[in-house]
Parts: sequence; structure tokens; C-alpha cells
Amino acid sequence: MPLRLILDDVISGAVELRLPAVDLPIFMTNTLQAQGWEMKMDVEASWWYYGKESWTLSSNVPLAPASLKQTGLAQPTLVPSLNVPHSAEQARTSSEPMLSDTSVVHNSAPRECMMFTLDTIPYARLDAFIRDFQASLSFGTTAMLGFSTCSSSVSFLSTRFVLASIPFLPRRFAASKRSGKTYPSARRTVTPLLTSLDGIVKLLVSGPSPLAIESVQNVSKDYAKYLSRYVQDLTQAPDVRTKFVANWGIEGWREERLLATWEDALVNIGSLQRWVILVRK
Repeated sequence: MPLRLILDDVISGAVELRLPAVDLPIFMTNTLQAQGWEMKMDVEASWWYYGKESWTLSSNVPLAPASLKQTGLAQPTLVPSLNVPHSAEQARTSSEPMLSDTSVVHNSAPRECMMFTLDTIPYARLDAFIRDFQASLSFGTTAMLGFSTCSSSVSFLSTRFVLASIPFLPRRFAASKRSGKTYPSARRTVTPLLTSLDGIVKLLVSGPSPLAIESVQNVSKDYAKYLSRYVQDLTQAPDVRTKFVANWGIEGWREERLLATWEDALVNIGSLQRWVILVRK
């Protein structure tokens, strides 16, 4: 089955994935068998052209401001003691049913710690953002950076790379019909596809205001659990689903649910990894 057809049909409602959490990992890595039929995902040649254009555009367009002063990211945020701070009940009662970029925190993070995500920073502006981030910290303070990367086993422009890019490409239904606002998961850029853990670490410990790395933690398992629970709330919690549909439409809801499930599958098969770095000035 062509990849584009799968995405189009699921988002339009023509096709429904009954057990996406089970089927997608198999579909991405092998042939899915159902009722005597064998189904295999076909990544069309157009994805390499479309993907390359989108990756180039998204790596330069400031979908989110790249300055700490512009974003107000320097404001301290309380870090919950749990790895996955948003319980299902919290998600159902929150003002906005959205996937949080800082949804998984570091085990050893202090209770009060500044949290930042790199997934919304355009790749072309990543160096400048890190330098701004370093300069913004006061001596003796700690901060936490969360970000995703492709696994080292995923080679650039391979089929696995194209599949890994899907959650980070521009969304079709990102703008709210009510307010025009974009939900957080749609504001992420292709930076996770183009950077690496080593690259981020090298940036953090270099420059005019180098930082000390306190610890590095792979939180992929916890992140996958969070994604799974987020999809469950989108699907099964009536108030969460209703609020999302009211803001972004039924196709926007299907797109968000599909791409969150897609990202969950990518993490579970090892194509994507989630990292948290604790730094000190």
C-alpha cells in the first residue's frame, strides 16, 4: 500500500486502523498479515523529493521563535517527580488536550528546574539558540533539555528515515478553526531528523559560556508510554476528544491521533530516541 494513500485515507476517515499500536510497528518493519491478506507499506519515490523539500524548508523557517527572550523559555518550570507527569486524569481535565514537548522529565532533575525542548527550534537556528540558552543561565543553576533524534541505525534518506520523518513534517490541519493557534506537537520542526545526541552535547560544552553535563538519560521507554496514553485520551476521553475536534476539526483530530501513534511506533521499533540532558552553568 502506498504510504501517501495510507495517510490520506486514515486522516480523511476512509480507513480506520483498528489496532494501530499493534499493527503500525509490524507494518513499518515487515509485512502485515490480516484475514489472509499480506499488506506491505510502499514508500513512493515522490516522498524523497517531497521530503527533501519539506526538510529543507522546515529546517530554516522559524515555526517557533529561536530566541529565549522571544519565547520566554528562561522562566523556571517546576519539574514533577514522576517521569510522566501528565496522568490520564490530568490530561482529561487540562485546559488544552495537547502533547507536551516536555512530557518526560529526567530522573535526577531538581524539583525546580528550567525545562527546554529543542524539537521546535529550526535546525538552521539551533546553534544560535544553544548559545542564547547558555548565556541566559546564571552561575550555579541547572536546566534540562529534552529532544528527539533518529537512531544511529537509521541512515539519511533511507526508507526508515522517510517513515521517521512523518511526525515532524508540516501538519495539514495545524491551525485552529477558532483561534488560528497551532497545537504544540504541530510546532515541532525537522530538527530531530538532522541532529544527534553527540552534536547537541558538543554544542552545550563549547562556545563562550560552556555548560557542564550533569547527566544524559535515554527516556525513550517513558516517552513511548506517554505517547500511548496521550493517544488513549484523545480516543477514549470524550471531553478531550470533543475539545480537540472543536478547535482543529475531525480531520485534525484524526491526523493528531495518527501521527502520535506513528511516533509511538517509531520509538518502540527503535527508529526514534528521546533524550533528556541535565546541565549546570
